[in-house]
Amino acid sequence: MMKKRLVIIICCILLCGCQNTTKQQTDKKEENFSEYDLLVKGYWSHYDPIIGEMENMTLTKKGEFIYCCSCGEPINDSDLYDTYSYEEPGKITLRSSDDQYSEEIDILSIDDMMLLIKMEDDIIEFYNQKKMNNLSGYYEFQTCKKCMECIKDYDGYCIINKIADDIQFLPINHDEQYVKHRLMSNDIQFFYLKSKTVINDSGLINQHDCTYQSLTKKDSIKQAKKETPAFLWYNEQKEITKVVFMIY
Repeated sequence: MMKKRLVIIICCILLCGCQNTTKQQTDKKEENFSEYDLLVKGYWSHYDPIIGEMENMTLTKKGEFIYCCSCGEPINDSDLYDTYSYEEPGKITLRSSDDQYSEEIDILSIDDMMLLIKMEDDIIEFYNQKKMNNLSGYYEFQTCKKCMECIKDYDGYCIINKIADDIQFLPINHDEQYVKHRLMSNDIQFFYLKSKTVINDSGLINQHDCTYQSLTKKDSIKQAKKETPAFLWYNEQKEITKVVFMIY
């Protein structure tokens, strides 16, 4: 009798274990599908405010990969790859059609509005153009070496706004209903780059002056009252490590 009861108890434990495993596998599949679904349904754009152009990335359900600027030219060596595979969460593998070249992209964060990836050791922030207004803006400082050095290797570009005693990050030409709650690192640094450019009637730059200065967190919150555009730098933990406010 005792043996019979023991067998029944063991069977129940095994059945519960199987059900939990099945549930975990189902949840994992749904989670994977959700990330993949967001990826292929989005039209992902990274705005370059220095030259006023979009960098657009598309990954189709057919496995096609396209990454080019608004003029149609490939970004860096992206023309080496024309297909991709999504085999595990947080990872995309780019491949050339002849399988001669391959490269991995890490998905650091994704929702239906924003995509943050690590590609070729660079972290890049994209917005979903299907959900956002057209991004715009242009800075007349690409001829200034000092300005270019101050924003070298930036990862993202946004509007920073003040809310209560803190700051929030909004897309350029933002929809007020969308606020991305980004994480800030403990050692985050704030700066402002003040740029003044005088352009003559022929469209040429007559004069350009710029100032680059560090800010305290308190000063940065004051600056955010004006909905100031800013460049962002991320670490691999999806935390913002540096902010440069643009004042012009």
